[in-house]
Amino acid sequence: MATKRDGTPKFGVKALMISFAVAASVPALAMAQNAAAQGQPPVSQVTAAAERGIASAQTYLGSLYAAGSGVTRNYAKAAYWYRKAAEQGDVTAQVNLGLLYENGQGVARNDQAAAHWFREAAKQGNAEAQNNLGGLYQQGRGVPRDYGKAIYWYRKSALQGNDAAHRNLMELYAYLKKTNQMPADSR
Repeated sequence: MATKRDGTPKFGVKALMISFAVAASVPALAMAQNAAAQGQPPVSQVTAAAERGIASAQTYLGSLYAAGSGVTRNYAKAAYWYRKAAEQGDVTAQVNLGLLYENGQGVARNDQAAAHWFREAAKQGNAEAQNNLGGLYQQGRGVPRDYGKAIYWYRKSALQGNDAAHRNLMELYAYLKKTNQMPADSR
């Protein structure tokens, strides 16, 4: 790898684009926390790419702000960049923006907005979003309480190997059976 005079890695456009492609495919917060150790591009290069509208760079920059990795933690800036990428269909940004809305971090807590972004990511097959959306349906947060839809989303997530969704599904089935509320299409 080429380095600058001070010994830090030098990133060309190709390396920068490869790192953004990787950023889009790995859970963003975990990647952001490990960025410095892995020689990721400096924040200034990520910011420049994000400002040019590159969704994976926007997601990555949002993750840096959310994790406080290389920048001061700032959930409002994380939400800003996640929204930019989420509106372009970036599934990781959609999940992370949903989480910010669900927890009221950097944005006002808004379960309807959380449900919207989880649904967008869930439709793309994201298991975490499917599980989270199932939870909102189960609790009636941001969407009408609907055990049938909760089961639907938990199942989709569990079938992808999401252990939390599997537990949630089993617990919901046990509750519904105990209270004799099992939806007809779920028996």
